[in-house]
Amino acid sequence: MKIFLAIFKWFFWFFGFSLIASGIAVAILDDKSDRWIPAITLIVFGIILFSIGYVLKINKYSKKQKQTEYSQKENPIRTSNLDDSLQTLVTHAQAQWQKEVKNYRYQKEQVRGKILQSLESMEIIESTKNLDTLQSRYSFLQKLFNELQIASTNSRYLRDAQDSIDDYKQLYYDKIPRRTQLAGVLKPMDFDIVAFGGESIFNCFMRHYDFQLQQIDSLKTESGKKGRYKKLLESLDETTILLRDEFIGGKDFEDSHQRLKKIKLEIEQKLI
Repeated sequence: MKIFLAIFKWFFWFFGFSLIASGIAVAILDDKSDRWIPAITLIVFGIILFSIGYVLKINKYSKKQKQTEYSQKENPIRTSNLDDSLQTLVTHAQAQWQKEVKNYRYQKEQVRGKILQSLESMEIIESTKNLDTLQSRYSFLQKLFNELQIASTNSRYLRDAQDSIDDYKQLYYDKIPRRTQLAGVLKPMDFDIVAFGGESIFNCFMRHYDFQLQQIDSLKTESGKKGRYKKLLESLDETTILLRDEFIGGKDFEDSHQRLKKIKLEIEQKLI
């Protein structure tokens, strides 16, 4: 049925257009004085045929529209309910946040101590080769940041943060604070701690990987080298699973995942 309707539609359009064109041609090219009657007749019939074709198209669209509306009635997508639920969660979270901020007692020495601990934890996270150490420190850092974000709403926070940075420089005079450390403690509300964690886990494995390659090169027996490669492969799989489960998403994760897959293939080749 649909095919016949399509054929009729194009039939009426084609002949309608042809009659209109013929009528215009008669009116322009024919020199007879009575040429206007057949010319107008052709144009009128052409318009009628063209209109019939258009009506068929409208009728087809109207049926599709009705089917769509019927389908929506039978299988409603409750977007409004989803939006309402999401808005409820957001509103609840905002209310909870405002309550925590309102009830928070800002204590200078306590805040400065947590800022210093955050700087120390971020330094360890960005330098360790041990994944267990990184996970432990990252979990601790998350708790610290929960409080720093609330504390940063206080007007004196930035002054205390700068004092804590100065204390850190004096305690660790041989270490220059990293850009991520400064960004984290100065503006904890804007700092993406999840992205920081994912990037740090990948970099942690790469430090471990480079160190193990140096150790493997110093080994004399093939069995010893293969044993190290197997352990390295286990560490790689653990890192991949952690990134996938906890820090998945975004271009950075995909880049890290692809690099880990490439390294895994290289290690597996060594074990053949």
